[in-house]
Amino acid sequence: MNRLIAAGALCLGLALAPTSVANASAAAVRDPYGHTFPGWVKARNNAPLAVYSSSNFTFQKGWLDTTTSGFLCKTTTRNTPDGQPIWAYYTQGDRYLPGKGAHNSWGFVWASGNVFLSPNALPWCGFNSVPA
Repeated sequence: MNRLIAAGALCLGLALAPTSVANASAAAVRDPYGHTFPGWVKARNNAPLAVYSSSNFTFQKGWLDTTTSGFLCKTTTRNTPDGQPIWAYYTQGDRYLPGKGAHNSWGFVWASGNVFLSPNALPWCGFNSVPA
């Protein structure tokens, strides 16, 4: 019976995903800069986290205020003194800093030690900065 329901749902173009499976959304996401991603991957984090326009963490655009947030892709920046990569995860922050010139809160958070999500769970970004 379950196979019949699943087959019917697939014929109608419906996605049946178990609720216990992994923190990922099934819908594609497009940011305001034209990047497209397979979906959000949810993870706990040490909010509040600053959101930056680049993975070099130079210009702060906003804040990630929630302790469970969605992330879209990963990139690395410099390495720690012992050679470990510092991971940056791309996200949409919860609020932006218009007084500092930011027009939205899309950007990178310092994920290493702050986001409880393995880098293996995210695709590579293919970019390491977005406009302020």
